[in-house]
Amino acid sequence: MNTDTAHPENDTLGEANIETTSPEVTETEPAEKAKRGRAFSVGAKIGSIVGLCLIALVAVSTISITKMGSIGQQIIGIAERDVPLTEIITKITVHQLEQAISFERAARHGEKMHGDATERAKFEESAKEFKKLSDKVNAEIETGLKLAQTAIDTAATAKETKEFKHVSDLLKVVKVHHAGYDKHVYESFDLLKANNAAAATKLLATIEKEEKQLTHELEGLVVEMIKFTSHAAHTAEKDEKAAIQLLIIVSIAAVFGAAILAWLLITRNIVRPLRDVISTVADLQAGNLDIEISARNNDEIGAVTNALSGFRGSMKKPASLKPKWPKKSARLNV
Repeated sequence: MNTDTAHPENDTLGEANIETTSPEVTETEPAEKAKRGRAFSVGAKIGSIVGLCLIALVAVSTISITKMGSIGQQIIGIAERDVPLTEIITKITVHQLEQAISFERAARHGEKMHGDATERAKFEESAKEFKKLSDKVNAEIETGLKLAQTAIDTAATAKETKEFKHVSDLLKVVKVHHAGYDKHVYESFDLLKANNAAAATKLLATIEKEEKQLTHELEGLVVEMIKFTSHAAHTAEKDEKAAIQLLIIVSIAAVFGAAILAWLLITRNIVRPLRDVISTVADLQAGNLDIEISARNNDEIGAVTNALSGFRGSMKKPASLKPKWPKKSARLNV
């Protein structure tokens, strides 16, 4: 036997009660959705902190790579341009001075070599030494000119280009003056071999003048290159210190910025509202329905707070105003 029991009056009352409460939900939902649409979500707030940390990391890395790369180029310039050029000019200067010593020895022995085999042998030895040093100086001048041109082509700044052009021009002048010096020395050797000591002595004054001129020019070049190299090294050192200071400033700013943002977004806008929600739930659980519930933010935590506020309101309504759901009849099959 089948027995069906229905309560149409309860169905009607339930439908009526539901209809009276539904407009309140309909009116509040669009406003809450609009607020949530304009608010930053919890994920967006946490993501903004992570984004700031990533931006700071990229900034510090970019500054480090850029500044250290620039300093590295300066050091490479010193090692590959300034130092080799200074070294070759120093060699030219030393060998030019050795040439002058060899010439003086040859001139002294040349005046006595006629009728004295020992003096002639010493003259020939000094003359050969002079020729050897002359070839060495000429080769070093050519090397210096090539190094100067390479430095001009690879200079990092206009100031470096100007400096290396100046060095190249001075080396060209030294080359011309050295060629004239060698010519006059070889002429004096020929005069000494011809036993014309008087003419050789007259030429000696010109040779000594050219020696002093060459020595002065080469010493000036050495001093100039040393100053330029020293200035480049000091510039690289200053740039390194400035880069370190900049990195420290950026790092400190990033740390403080991240700390402030973390306090604003996490402690103030996430942790505190969550504590309020926990406190509210505890009060509601204890039966305290008179508490004031208000959302701090319009994010997910604010939505939970608003839901708790609605829940508290429904709990405070009289039982007669609460929606009653229809009871379904029990169906028995016998």
